[in-house]
Amino acid sequence: VTQRRSDLVYLDLTGKGDSVVRLRVATLGDAQEAGRDLHQAILEHGPGTWGVHRSNLAVLGPIGNTEKVVYFAVRSKLACWGELMIAGRDDLFVIPGGYQEL
Repeated sequence: VTQRRSDLVYLDLTGKGDSVVRLRVATLGDAQEAGRDLHQAILEHGPGTWGVHRSNLAVLGPIGNTEKVVYFAVRSKLACWGELMIAGRDDLFVIPGGYQEL
């Protein structure tokens, strides 16, 4: 874990092999602010960017192809934990998880 700001940390996940997946985890004031922050970050980084949002947390993942992103999100259970967003060329795909903000 690397603290970047009081509201932002980088979390490096390791698995099998030498690959490391770096997640940017932002803790914001409320769910609306976290969703807006994640949406903006995904738009800035472009196609293949993805993230997960739940409550006041916004998790931004590395750029990848949709198949690998969905595989990682399901395998790590992030897709069950929150709302998964993946940037396409012209669209933002949203997959609601088991938890939803009402």
